[in-house]
Amino acid sequence: MLKNQSNKRKSKHDLLSQHNKQESNFKNQSISINPRNISFSKLLRISDFNQLPKKNDQIRIITKKLINSFDFILSILDNEDIIELYLTSYRIGKKTVIQLSDLINTNRIKNLTILINDGFPKFAPDVWNNLTVLNANIKLDNNHTKIFLIKTKDNNYTIEGSGNLSINARIEQYIIDNNKQIYSFHKNWIDKI
Repeated sequence: MLKNQSNKRKSKHDLLSQHNKQESNFKNQSISINPRNISFSKLLRISDFNQLPKKNDQIRIITKKLINSFDFILSILDNEDIIELYLTSYRIGKKTVIQLSDLINTNRIKNLTILINDGFPKFAPDVWNNLTVLNANIKLDNNHTKIFLIKTKDNNYTIEGSGNLSINARIEQYIIDNNKQIYSFHKNWIDKI
């Protein structure tokens, strides 16, 4: 037989009220955007990616086979130098770290911040060692986000998607915005970690 539970369930409102009183790096915020133009694309090869969103536009992409999420950053670098780059990922591949090092050393990327999962140093110590010698601000936290913020002279790109910064052969999804408000929203919470 099951015993009756004497504890009453807390209402959704009570739980939200308690959560708001707790110390947190995050504030309740929302962003309301209305992109002028949303375009959709399915990519089999990164060479098929031939357009970046204009200001306040958005591109939604599904990729298939051998497209590394870092390839989108390289596509931006084909046209513009990066003043500020924020990368959040669960993991990062050795090849990506080597490319980042080259891009920093050639001044194609001016400032770099990386938020990586706090378990990464243990499950990929060789890559972690390469990552720590980069001229970058490295942050560790219980992270599973995959967000890339790319500030150039004239644009504020945000790439959100399912792909880590490592090579894979999976179907992945990405949203690329050129919107200063979205860029600032993500930059603010990352900076507070």
